Amino acid sequence: AAGTARVTLGVDDDAALLALPADTETAFALDLLVESVHFRRETTSAADLGWKSLAVNVSDLGAMGARPVAAVIGLGLPPTVEAEWVEAFYAELKEAAERYRCAIVGGDTVRSPERVIVAVAVLGAVARGKAITRAGARTGDLVCVTGTLGASAAGLALLAAGEASAEFVAVVRAHTRPEPPVEAGVALAEAGLATAMIDLSDGIASDLGHLARRSGVGASVAAERLPIARVTREAARALGEDPIRWALHGGEDYELLFTVPPERFRAVPPLLAPLGVVATIVGEVGGEGVRLRAPDGSERPLTPAGFRHFDGER
Repeated sequence: AAGTARVTLGVDDDAALLALPADTETAFALDLLVESVHFRRETTSAADLGWKSLAVNVSDLGAMGARPVAAVIGLGLPPTVEAEWVEAFYAELKEAAERYRCAIVGGDTVRSPERVIVAVAVLGAVARGKAITRAGARTGDLVCVTGTLGASAAGLALLAAGEASAEFVAVVRAHTRPEPPVEAGVALAEAGLATAMIDLSDGIASDLGHLARRSGVGASVAAERLPIARVTREAARALGEDPIRWALHGGEDYELLFTVPPERFRAVPPLLAPLGVVATIVGEVGGEGVRLRAPDGSERPLTPAGFRHFDGER
């Protein structure tokens, strides 16, 4: 493991100061959340948005095997936002920061004409040479995911339909308050088990495609192996939706998708179990393109169908 990164000066000056050990590399990520694009104030509370704003950023760090160290927050607020909303936002953002041991070291708040805009930048540290990128997958590797898939999409669909009853609280929470398994990413990196990794922000169809392209490989995913929670399946039945579509294309699960050589996988479950994380083998690396395998063994191209910012389609 790398030495401990420390914040030596936080919010009391023009810039923060961090002390990073010589045996680490610095990981940096930024996400922008825009009202009416990424969230709606009608269905997303200030507290939930505060939590999610930080969580989606530390998820990127975890996917590199980096431990969160510090974050800065930019907030654009329209005149319609009241002080109580801002207080709830920052209170829950602070809770998320404490949960992921990520110090808030600065930021800025400005007036926005119409919409709430949130920008969060995070910095993390990973032992030198231990970072896991999207580019290391090799033919024959297993394709694995942590947790379950499709829960966030189920929660979003229930909120949009006005059907977010108590029986579906788990999937609604998965959408509004994701808990990315950052420590699992760190553990996989420190143990040297994963060959490539990415967080599942856009859906496995899109994100496996990103990883495969960076690695210069093809990959297949078996539909029957996708880990889908019972409550997600029940939500799909209630709404007349397909849970497999949610798992493949829904996005915002913020789980980890990683590849590992078959002979190394046996070490993965005991590594992640103490963290409360389960990994599932969903496919393998090889062949041409990214493909979905049906139970009868037939395959078809697995094409992205998630959110695309510049054409507005899902």
